[in-house]
Amino acid sequence: MISISRTCLRGIYSCHWNGQTRDRNRPCCWLSFLSFVSILALSWMYVCFIAFNDHNDVNWQAFKTLKKWVNWYMIVMVVSAVLATYCLLLLVFGLLHLAIREPLDLHWLHKVFLFLGLLIVTLGTAGFCKEWMEEWKTVYMSFQATAPFLQLGAVVALTLISWLVFQSYHTAQTAACKVFIMMTFLVVSAAVFLCPLAICSPCITNNLPPKPALVGHRGAPMLAPENTMMSFRKSMECGVVAFETDVQLSKDMKPFLMHDNGPSFLLRTTDVKEKFPGRDADMHTNFTLQELQTLNAGEWFVRIWWLPPEYRHDVRKVTPGFKQVYNNVQEMYADGGSFLNMKYSSLRAHEISELRKNNVSVNLWGVNERWLFSLLWCSGASSVTTNACHILKSMSKPDWHLEPNMYKGIWISVDVISLLLMFGLFLWQRRRNHVFRQNLSERSVPLLSL
Repeated sequence: MISISRTCLRGIYSCHWNGQTRDRNRPCCWLSFLSFVSILALSWMYVCFIAFNDHNDVNWQAFKTLKKWVNWYMIVMVVSAVLATYCLLLLVFGLLHLAIREPLDLHWLHKVFLFLGLLIVTLGTAGFCKEWMEEWKTVYMSFQATAPFLQLGAVVALTLISWLVFQSYHTAQTAACKVFIMMTFLVVSAAVFLCPLAICSPCITNNLPPKPALVGHRGAPMLAPENTMMSFRKSMECGVVAFETDVQLSKDMKPFLMHDNGPSFLLRTTDVKEKFPGRDADMHTNFTLQELQTLNAGEWFVRIWWLPPEYRHDVRKVTPGFKQVYNNVQEMYADGGSFLNMKYSSLRAHEISELRKNNVSVNLWGVNERWLFSLLWCSGASSVTTNACHILKSMSKPDWHLEPNMYKGIWISVDVISLLLMFGLFLWQRRRNHVFRQNLSERSVPLLSL
């Protein structure tokens, strides 16, 4: 049975099912490279998962170029997940080779796939930095929600691989090598065990703020066509306090609701190709209201927030009932306002808390995922503008919320258990290595006597 297991491991990792290896050149270097690519692939998958809240931005950019609406971001997610899974499974097989002291011999096809994976992650990161730089703020924000769990996962992973580290330590031939292995492991362990001292999350608090109110982003576009009466009615069923929509003027200067603008503004959300062949690339100023009504355009609604900074003072004079909403803190304070509307990544948790203490209402737009809503809930946001009101309305509490003392107790308990397990593994590896050397010595005695 053990022989079959060894054969399977060897076959998957090196594709040598007959037990013979052909190339053992720098096997540890390839294992290190595999570890490096695995970490990068896992990190890239994490970034893709976190940025999913804004995945429509990617799809929209692709639509403007290709003129075809496809969920390109989901394709990127699937490729990232497959790549990360492949690298991690291959890494597990490599570590098992070390554990059973099987020679490492990574097959050339795996090497090709690893370089391909490295290329995919590199190109993805480069594109991310070039076209979507502001999304790194979201990744930074996500650590406030995930850091406690990432630290616990790192402790578990460190505990699992410690037996390999101790095995390498006990089998090292020189004292310098042993010192290097142990010092490196101790530094990494200290960083992992003590990193909660640097973790600052609004969800670790004794006082949980009230749940943010929901604002329908173009109604409820996940449940009905955006900027339509059906979409607005669906968002009302979610208990939203307001709608967010976009107003444009037709050729005959009539207002209508539509988010997209510029050439081909009707192509994504209407049947303009069928109704007006050859005019699908026209501007909104080329269509009369009567023509637009044949495409099922929306109409005005009652409750209004005035967002554009242009003509703000004129609007206040004509319609004083409009609630003036600002997207700049300094402008809001200078104008005596008390309502701020900004993208969720524009404000940090302590800034939101400070604004709320000053009786400023803070609405954050673009919030579609539970983890992000939970984080902003803990930060004290007044309301959020969302496409997913049907998901967020059912949340009676954040996905996670811990009192500081409870989190501290969990952190210390996990670290202590990990240290005890590591100490036990160290002693077990020392005894195992001692027995191995003793058996090796007993086998060599007859040869010496001859």
